[in-house]
Amino acid sequence: MKKLIPWVQAYLVSSSKTKDHGVVKCVRPGVALALTKLIRQLEPPLVPERQQRTMFVGLVLNVVDTLRSKDVCSRDAARTALTKMVQTMGVHSLVAVVYEMHKSLTEGYQRDIRNYTVRALLQAVTTDLAYCPPQEAYSPALGVEPDPDQIVRPSFDASVGMI
Repeated sequence: MKKLIPWVQAYLVSSSKTKDHGVVKCVRPGVALALTKLIRQLEPPLVPERQQRTMFVGLVLNVVDTLRSKDVCSRDAARTALTKMVQTMGVHSLVAVVYEMHKSLTEGYQRDIRNYTVRALLQAVTTDLAYCPPQEAYSPALGVEPDPDQIVRPSFDASVGMI
């Protein structure tokens, strides 16, 4: 495994030259998804959970780095890859993705890219979830407040505070 993942990561980002002799990096969403599925299949006896999380965050950093590009096609490919990665790993991975985007995309147009990407991620996650609030949930119209210990919150609520 230690030899396979870096070998496949070499094919994650493709570089191409533009007309004005610049270099554009573009993520291959299929490779990102394959690496995510490979990382998810690594069970704790084979690889510790901490190392699995570290490998996933490293992959997220590679993809988020291409969101900095001014090329729209490469940003769309990176956004698609991040969406598929979060859907594959589960809602709990959304916190790590939003955190890394918050730390990496901080200046100028990158903030707009970050906001649009978070919106796309939340749309993808919420369409996959079939969240239905319990009957005892707070309803402002009825004025009924449940016990705070009984309130059910989806796990992606932890990342909403970071937005």
